[in-house]
Amino acid sequence: MQGDSDLEAGKTVNLFLTKNDVDPIVTEDKTDSNLSGVFLIKGLQHRFIFPNDGSVTMKTSMNLVRNYKNTPIPTETTINDTAS
Repeated sequence: MQGDSDLEAGKTVNLFLTKNDVDPIVTEDKTDSNLSGVFLIKGLQHRFIFPNDGSVTMKTSMNLVRNYKNTPIPTETTINDTAS
């Protein structure tokens, strides 16, 4: 994907995947609701490409984990240690 330096591990992204259907009849809703959804960014890599023409391109690759329950990712962790 095009580079995005605002992305970082721990954030979530909405990923919309199209249906992989060989049916020649095109429907209005091309998004696959079973495969699309909220994904957690587990890791990412930003790459800068310097071609000989002098231009610079940034690409970002992400390693994503599916949030099947579509529940919010907790921002705090509470540990109740009652062992004495």
